[in-house]
Amino acid sequence: MSPGRKLLLLALASAFALGTLAVWLGRVDAAWLLRDPNAHAHAHPLTGALSTLTVWLWVASATVCLSAPAELAELRLLHSAGALSLYMALDDAFQIHEDLAQRYLGLPEKAVLGLLALAMAAHLWRHRIALLQTAQRRCLLLSLAALAGSVLADLLGSRLWRLGPDGQMLLEDLLKAAGACAWLCFHVDLARKPKSSPAT
Repeated sequence: MSPGRKLLLLALASAFALGTLAVWLGRVDAAWLLRDPNAHAHAHPLTGALSTLTVWLWVASATVCLSAPAELAELRLLHSAGALSLYMALDDAFQIHEDLAQRYLGLPEKAVLGLLALAMAAHLWRHRIALLQTAQRRCLLLSLAALAGSVLADLLGSRLWRLGPDGQMLLEDLLKAAGACAWLCFHVDLARKPKSSPAT
C-alpha cells in the first residue's frame, strides 16, 4: 500500500476514533456526529451547498494526490499537497479554524490561519523547482491568489462595508471555491505527468 493511501486510511481511522472518544466522554451529543447537519438543524436541504461543494473539491484533491502512482517524480510534492488538501477539507467541513481549534485547543482563529499559511509556504518553498517547471503553474498561482483573497475577506469581515454581510460572505466563499477548483485542476494534471518529469 502506498504512503498516500496509508495517510488516507489513518485520517479516516483517526476521525472515527476521535468521534467515538468525544461521544464516550460526553463532550459531544451522538446526534451531532451521526445525523445529517441540515436534518438535525431542520434547515433547508440546500443550506451550505457551496460550502459542501468546496469540501468535495478538497477531498477530490486529497484523493488524487495521495493515490498518485508511486513511479511519479513529483510523488513527494503530491503527498505534501494531499496532506494540505485533506486538512482543508476537514477545516471547511468542521469549522476548525473558526470554532473547534478555539473551543478545544484554545487557539484563536488568526493563529490557526497563520499556522496554515506557514504550512502552505513551507510546501511551496520545498517544492519550488518542480512547481515552477510545471506547464500549469498559472493554474496554481490562480488557486493561491483566490485562496489568499478568501482569507483576506474572512479577516476583514465587516470592514468590507460596501458589500454588506451577505456580499462579504459570498465573496469569501466564491473565492475559496474557485481556489479549491483551480488547486484540483493543477494537481490532476500533475498526477498524470509521465515518469520522465523533473525531480522535486
